[in-house]
Amino acid sequence: MKKTFQFIALVFVLAGSASGVVLAQDAGEQVGVSPWGPDDEIGTLNMMTDNIRLEILSRISSGKVYDLSVEFFVGMPSFYGRGDPRFHYALTHTPRGNAVDDPTAIGQEMNEKIIYTGDVVSMYTHMGTHVDALNHFGLNGRIYNGFSADEHLGDLGWHKTGAETIPPVVARGVLIDVAAAKGLDVLPDAYPITARDLEEALEGQKTQLHGGEVVLIRTGRMGYYYDAEKYMNNSPGLVLGAAKWLVEEKGAMMLGADTLSFEIRLHRWLLEVPWRQRRPYETPGDSNQIKGPGEAAFACGETRRSGSSWRNTSLALGVEKTKKRRNETSGVRGQPVSPFLITTRV
Repeated sequence: MKKTFQFIALVFVLAGSASGVVLAQDAGEQVGVSPWGPDDEIGTLNMMTDNIRLEILSRISSGKVYDLSVEFFVGMPSFYGRGDPRFHYALTHTPRGNAVDDPTAIGQEMNEKIIYTGDVVSMYTHMGTHVDALNHFGLNGRIYNGFSADEHLGDLGWHKTGAETIPPVVARGVLIDVAAAKGLDVLPDAYPITARDLEEALEGQKTQLHGGEVVLIRTGRMGYYYDAEKYMNNSPGLVLGAAKWLVEEKGAMMLGADTLSFEIRLHRWLLEVPWRQRRPYETPGDSNQIKGPGEAAFACGETRRSGSSWRNTSLALGVEKTKKRRNETSGVRGQPVSPFLITTRV
């Protein structure tokens, strides 16, 4: 089933705050406290204002939209080895089955005349194109901004920092093509991407980060997406120094990559520690035939590039909201998303 849901096999990580307030004295082992106040649940997405959205939207130069999502299919890459469910798809009703079972009691003649099909999907929320909520990781019983499990985690989920709190994201999008910068289609297994790697790629693309961007990292791993074992095992990713460079020095608002886990052991740092909470936008992403200068994409399938593309783009991230009433599902740790790129002027 191609694109039953639109996900970007790309990790989206959203950061928490921009100040170094902590909850405890144990250095390096605290969750972050938001500079946006004790009720803040969205971290660095507070950087995104109506004026910022309007400014990037006013620079749109084309009606071409690049879908950043990946295909969901039975057998797709997932964390099933850790006990999380695989992607599962099944039919609940078929035309011939309805004629036999007559579930709506309309009779065989009507069932043969008016046919319908129903289906169901079940899956782990951290597979395919998805965004990580700020309650995905925590320390010592607390998550971002000091919200405690004892007070805010119920049997139906977290009541704080769930994916339903994430607003629509409209921002400048920058793809850092590390693989292309090294003259490779795909980075070697377990390659640790450093800050210098990112700097060199940006220099080669003649692109600058100004702060507040959605930054996407291309490793080329999407070429293995339909071979789940190869895609999942020993994937390359950012090291801590590279993440600090993007978040602390360059002020990235959201991070993403074309690997299912985004990094080499960085989730905890990005989702727990003081002012660093950049939401991971997770799982594989793909550039889908970019043509001509100024065009960009990180969409389904294998990542490709063409010419001096993807430098000047806006990114809109739509999050399907879950219900927020206390007795309904909310507070989920990850959420399927439908991101896309639109070309903008420099």
